[in-house]
Amino acid sequence: MATFLLTWNPRHYEWETLDDQVFEVAATGESIGRWSTGVSRRPVQDDRFFLIRLGVDPKGIMASGTIESEVFEDAHWHGDMEKSALYVEIRFDVLLNPDAEPILPREVLNQPGLRKMHWDAQSSGTTIPDDAASILESEWYNFLHSHSRPPIMENLTVLEGTRTETKVYRRGRSRTLRDTALARSSGVCEVCDVNFSKLLGGLGVRVLQVHHRRQLSAYDEPSLTKLTDLAVVCANCHALIHANPKAALRVEELREFLFQSAV
Repeated sequence: MATFLLTWNPRHYEWETLDDQVFEVAATGESIGRWSTGVSRRPVQDDRFFLIRLGVDPKGIMASGTIESEVFEDAHWHGDMEKSALYVEIRFDVLLNPDAEPILPREVLNQPGLRKMHWDAQSSGTTIPDDAASILESEWYNFLHSHSRPPIMENLTVLEGTRTETKVYRRGRSRTLRDTALARSSGVCEVCDVNFSKLLGGLGVRVLQVHHRRQLSAYDEPSLTKLTDLAVVCANCHALIHANPKAALRVEELREFLFQSAV
């Protein structure tokens, strides 16, 4: 899994939904959107990204998350109907509003180990070297845990339900294989061992998801998948498996951790 730098310059693009998305992440832990990758076609689904604000103060890292699609082409974000741009769908796991709360300062990126990266790139899609990405993850974690977030507004009201058309490229997955794995699970999560078929008159099985023991993004080309390559887990356990975007837990590791914690 690679890590990419996405950029935002308020002088060039007015982010009209920023406030709504900031509150959505604060309230639910995520927000889905799309972002330009400049001229880069390298990002793929499940890659990691950081978003930096440039052009106006304060400058620095303001968001992080996961890339949710392959690169696709669509109308240019600048509104020029004769031009197109490259995009990816993204899932924010952290999103800060630089005009309302602290962000990780641009100056932090000047430290040894991070200087090799060109942080002031004017377009998105630059690959962050693995060693620099590891340092940035640590700096980001420490920063987020040293700054308290503003309280969630209980009376927050936003407009939702607007229809949008989105073109997304995802890695193909077999519906037959998925359904077979779910049937063989008999409604039981392989991690927490809860039998969801006994909940809500059988409707509980809807929380079960099929997990690839090795992410499809790890393969350069399409590959054959066997039932033994899949694990059926509940949504909560699936989220815990991928809690660290850079290193998914093995099913067996998470199972052992959960049962040790319960002792």
